Amino acid sequence: MAVVPYGPELIGGSPEPPSRAIQIVWFTVLFGGQIGLLAFLLTLFLSKSLTPRLYVLQNFLIITFLGNPIYLFLFYSGDYSRESVAPDICAAQAALLHGLDCAFTLSSLLHVFESWRVAVVGPSLQDDIYRTWIILLIPYVHWISTTIGVFCLSAAHPEEVYRASGSFYCMYHGAAARAVYVEYAVIGLLILIVQGFFCHLFWTRRCFLSGVGIELPISRSMFLRVALFTLIQIFGVVSVTAMLMTEGHIAITYCLSSFCASASLLVVLVFATQQDILDLWFRCLYRSRSKPQVATRLFATSTSLLPTTSTTTTFIDDSGLQKCKDDDKLTCASLAELVI
Repeated sequence: MAVVPYGPELIGGSPEPPSRAIQIVWFTVLFGGQIGLLAFLLTLFLSKSLTPRLYVLQNFLIITFLGNPIYLFLFYSGDYSRESVAPDICAAQAALLHGLDCAFTLSSLLHVFESWRVAVVGPSLQDDIYRTWIILLIPYVHWISTTIGVFCLSAAHPEEVYRASGSFYCMYHGAAARAVYVEYAVIGLLILIVQGFFCHLFWTRRCFLSGVGIELPISRSMFLRVALFTLIQIFGVVSVTAMLMTEGHIAITYCLSSFCASASLLVVLVFATQQDILDLWFRCLYRSRSKPQVATRLFATSTSLLPTTSTTTTFIDDSGLQKCKDDDKLTCASLAELVI
């Protein structure tokens, strides 16, 4: 049977597989992320006490969960430590991975953008069923179309499908792959821009509340989650950009492999460490402080808890914040906690 060896020698390295120990570490991290994502998704879908999350967040988590078995193709086939791989397995993994990566980055962008939009417009944004379904289906359509395109390219140019030195998966390395890497970098930059809008929104509301004598506390856990998510995006953008500029330095390949192996676990650490999740998972070990409830008479239409992300919990419009001037500061302080 024909086999697909490791690709041509990369800059700064040789066409050899990473050591067995390094690959085992990568696979262990992948399995850890898979278990964490499964527990998180089951908790979101089955728990009746949790605050509902945005549909785009759930979609992002599902896509991340579906990606791990694809990255583990060579582990399941036993080819990860060999110098050659069956061409059909290598081509299938390459096509699926390119589609997965496109869907992952696009769903991440849609999640961040929809979270910001809900924070600005309010929960009524999710009432548009057709818009919601279109946003949820876009990443899968992109996944399927990219997979089909890469599979056709792999069939036409099988010599361009191989495992690069320093990686544990097969990819298509033809000229067309550069367009996919450029897409990764552009989407990553767009995510950072939208996160900048989030920061501006938070700062504007914080300044307004300070003007009426209310301090808006910054949750340490929220800050750490947002910072971690931002660092993940920056690392991904820098790695992809470096891959394009260096045309495959082996050190960059190792960085990308480590990033791909740890992505699912990092997603769990970012989104599954919110207070209500920790309360539910570690009820006997983790005791959170109960926060005062907001008087519903003030915001009958805008204080219901939204499907939330790590950066926003509820929507309060300017008229609602303005009314704080005429109400007691204790109630307004409770509202201030819900702004973020």
